[in-house]
Amino acid sequence: MSIWVGALLAASQIALVVLSPGLTHAAVRDFAGVAPLVGLLSASAAVGLVYMHSRAISARLSRASPIWPMVGLGLAMRLVWFATAPPLEDDFYRYLWDGAAVASGRSPYALSPAQAATGQNGTPPFDLLAETGRSTLKRINFPEYTSIYPGAAQLAFGAAHLVAPWSVDGLRLVFAIADVATLGVMFRLLDELNRPRMLAALYWCNPLVVFAGAATVHVDLLLGPLVLGAMFAAYRMRSTACSALLALAVGVKIWPILLAPLIARAHLDGRRYPVIAIFVFGIAAAILLAPLFAASFTDRSGLAAYAAHWQINNAPFTWLCGLFDCVSGDASRWTAKTLRSLSGVSAAAVAVIIAMRPIEDLRDLLGRALIVAATVFYLSPAQFPWYALWFLPLAAAVQCWPLLLASVTLPAYYLFFPMAAMGERALFQNGVAILHAAPVWAWLLWRRIHDQKTHCASRT
Repeated sequence: MSIWVGALLAASQIALVVLSPGLTHAAVRDFAGVAPLVGLLSASAAVGLVYMHSRAISARLSRASPIWPMVGLGLAMRLVWFATAPPLEDDFYRYLWDGAAVASGRSPYALSPAQAATGQNGTPPFDLLAETGRSTLKRINFPEYTSIYPGAAQLAFGAAHLVAPWSVDGLRLVFAIADVATLGVMFRLLDELNRPRMLAALYWCNPLVVFAGAATVHVDLLLGPLVLGAMFAAYRMRSTACSALLALAVGVKIWPILLAPLIARAHLDGRRYPVIAIFVFGIAAAILLAPLFAASFTDRSGLAAYAAHWQINNAPFTWLCGLFDCVSGDASRWTAKTLRSLSGVSAAAVAVIIAMRPIEDLRDLLGRALIVAATVFYLSPAQFPWYALWFLPLAAAVQCWPLLLASVTLPAYYLFFPMAAMGERALFQNGVAILHAAPVWAWLLWRRIHDQKTHCASRT
């Protein structure tokens, strides 16, 4: 990687660290509060993407290219965030509370933070935990709801608490280990694809990945090694390892279960019928998900509330809700619920359809997994920037440039905070929220048309 590009990426992260003290969503009242952050993230991501794209298409990257400067750069971009407060986001407070509960042998689904803070239901163990973690407890967003995170995520939170109780740097350390594992698996995939390892910079030195993981500390970072590892294990026909990794991924975020049809297709193509692996996946996934699902039937369930109400940064979803309401003449929650159900069914349908054809090779397998992950993201009613961690590792592995463009466009989400403070929430949801998606979709459509023309020309 060019020393100038590397210096710019490192300097942009240092500048973000300098800007971050006191930068909370409650403190942002106008565009001036977030404009430098949005500009730095988008500009640095654009420079990195243009540089890597130009090097890749000009074949100036080779398998002999030295990777250690790139590895060191990505590591430095992450280390500068240690000992800092995460800017704008507050999800990590929930992680800290859940981790403390798990580490002390208590269920994070038993009581909501609000109940624990007020000592409801006569629970002395939680009263003691609430007392020691009171400064964390009072900062949790939506404290009326229990945890939304499945078992594997909870284990990571618990491990972070054991490393550094009530400290965001404990989370950063655990997540950084997962991030390094993602890089390692990506190196293996690129080797198998006969591609230069330097292409891993598309993930490892990606400013949005660093910001979502090391800066704002989001659990979605844990998915990288698990999803990539599951795909590689499926390609190698290591059925039990594949099942275990997929179950752990489902235990971080539920959506990777949609990769199961694709993995089943890979095994069918290899004439493998791994009964033991299916058993391993079923048991492991049930263990990791059962407590969360069991708690979802209460009125304080975070999972139920998220599934029913969370919607942000998805302009087409907002437009469709408005259209349905106009047609029906009734602004009802049933409109949003219907669209959520349709989104889920559509994502499941894509997962099944994408698994119907025989898999040609590893690139084909990874490309189809990318389609599933990106479909889940772009159909999701809530499209937070850190949700891009669902598909960015796969996009980097196969160099899907249109989806990598999301690293440049998604920082526009942070304009939500000043616009909400100025009473312009509707303008954001109906207008600004399309800015991150439209360029990606346009590039995907252009590439599809171009590929079809090229295919037709080759046939004639």
